[in-house]
Amino acid sequence: MQSRSAFSLLMAFAAATAVLAQAPDPASSKRFALVTGSANYPDASSRVMTAAKDARLRADELRRNDFVVDKRENASRETMRRAIDALLTEIQPASAALFYFGGFGIQLARQSYLIPLDAKIWSETEVKRDGFGIDDVLSQMGQRGARQNRDRGHLAW
Repeated sequence: MQSRSAFSLLMAFAAATAVLAQAPDPASSKRFALVTGSANYPDASSRVMTAAKDARLRADELRRNDFVVDKRENASRETMRRAIDALLTEIQPASAALFYFGGFGIQLARQSYLIPLDAKIWSETEVKRDGFGIDDVLSQMGQRGARQNRDRGHLAW
């Protein structure tokens, strides 16, 4: 690919997606978070400077707020898939879940895709193959019984 910026949006500002199931009481509910930050994309012309640092800060803040946090840095597609699957298994109607991604994202045909570190995207058709559609992830979270509150660029729960 000549340049990821040709059809990408920098998601280093993060796509923080808070998902709450039935407005849980913080004192009695389980809280889970998947926090990812990818900075060292091998084919990118520059690093996503703050992605990993922001992920560490978010993870620390969530832990202080009683979340069980799975933090991943510079995750491959397989690692991200396993981490998303693990988060999905934790979501129950009385729990809270948050998914935070810092790194590159690509918007294609009005859909946003999160890009793992080892993605090989040289054309639009490869976006769907290697990226994670944020709408697909949110849909899966909703199927587990979660209500959704998207907040791009801010930490929320």
